[in-house]
Amino acid sequence: MPPSTGLDGPGPDNCAQLGDRRMIKLCFCGHRLPTLTREQFQDYWHANHAPLLERHAEVLGTEEAQAAVAELNEDEHRFADLSRSPIFLAEER
Repeated sequence: MPPSTGLDGPGPDNCAQLGDRRMIKLCFCGHRLPTLTREQFQDYWHANHAPLLERHAEVLGTEEAQAAVAELNEDEHRFADLSRSPIFLAEER
């Protein structure tokens, strides 16, 4: 089983009822910065980035998300090579 990110991600048991709203899922395939070891990358993700995501989870997908996304993006520059990190968006049906 993969290690927990500290987030309670959407799954069959904890998905909120969205009514007429659609759910957009984001998949970030993060490549670590060449200056970091794999362990340093994973430690940063678990200790810093996952809690930051969790703190902003309620506003993501709302009008207040702009500041949260800016902070998350700034943090990603600290551990990920964004030029090599594709992002995929998918609509859940």
